[in-house]
Amino acid sequence: MPGAMANVAPPTWTVKVNGSALPLDAEHDLLGIRIEQDLDAIGMLTIQLMNWNSETLGHTWSDSPLLGVGASVEVQPGGSGAGDPAAFVGEIIGVEPVWSSGRSPTVTVRAYDFLHRLNRSTMTRTFVNLTDSDIASRVAREAGLRAQVTNTRTKHTHVLQSNQTNLEFLRSRARRNGYEVFVRGKELHFREPALGQPVEHTLRVGEEIAEFAAWLSAAGRAGTQTVRAWDARRKEDIVGTRASRVVPTMGADTTGLGQADKIFGAATVTTATVPVRSQEEAEKLVVGRLRTSALAYVEAEAEGPGLATLRTGTTVGVEGAGTTFSGTYYVAQVVHTLAEGNHFRTAYRLRRTAA
Repeated sequence: MPGAMANVAPPTWTVKVNGSALPLDAEHDLLGIRIEQDLDAIGMLTIQLMNWNSETLGHTWSDSPLLGVGASVEVQPGGSGAGDPAAFVGEIIGVEPVWSSGRSPTVTVRAYDFLHRLNRSTMTRTFVNLTDSDIASRVAREAGLRAQVTNTRTKHTHVLQSNQTNLEFLRSRARRNGYEVFVRGKELHFREPALGQPVEHTLRVGEEIAEFAAWLSAAGRAGTQTVRAWDARRKEDIVGTRASRVVPTMGADTTGLGQADKIFGAATVTTATVPVRSQEEAEKLVVGRLRTSALAYVEAEAEGPGLATLRTGTTVGVEGAGTTFSGTYYVAQVVHTLAEGNHFRTAYRLRRTAA
């Protein structure tokens, strides 16, 4: 085949397929690795390899059972400690060969993390006398995953899953509690955003951060949320109201929602279209909505030299971005890219409840 493609040096990351490291010829053919972690999406891994053997004149990997659909795959970044979690654990879901005139054939192997198992089919069923955390644990077990859940305490007489995938349904229940849903390895997490945890990394603009863009928006931010519903059994209103002080300030004096109320005047957003059956359920719903709104007050995108141990669902400290935009941020998305020449970069999206 024409035109040999330059490949990367032997990879500094360990890739395991079905529990075993890639064979040496696959390592030699490796062109790049990209890992995408996102609290709002299914995690994805792409591995690109050369797909031509000049000695046998055959396609190397697109027909190989080694990289077949359903194979388990794990990526451990080089330089991380032995006890550090893998950067990606999942299953191969696609193989994409490319033939192009003047270049050697390549193949991209695509894998999803285990959250994809919750998104394969729609279901209609009813859960009876269970909390939302109980439901999350049950859905995890059905998908062959371990459950790591925070107790939501409120037991529901019945909850309908109406023609939804398990992922759609579980995320809808998470939103009602202000929770998030993600996987680490084969463990499903159903929990509040860990906004108050210790900072795992301190990132300085001009050093660990090569590019940093942030935006603050007070538009439409209200410091109070109210949910109204009707209790048909007791023939009375259900009203849940909470103010922004229930949201962690992430090191600031007050949340952005509180700042917006102070500048523009107190504001309340009222919801009357979501069914709730108790005062406790209404209160949880408004707390969840406040937390979601607050986490969109300050957002940022950053990129810099590869940081293998950075992961979503953790907090980082940003320095060198001025008084307003320096501080503690929550990591919502991470993209690790190992490209030709072992060129390793990490890009990430950050969120903050205050400025």
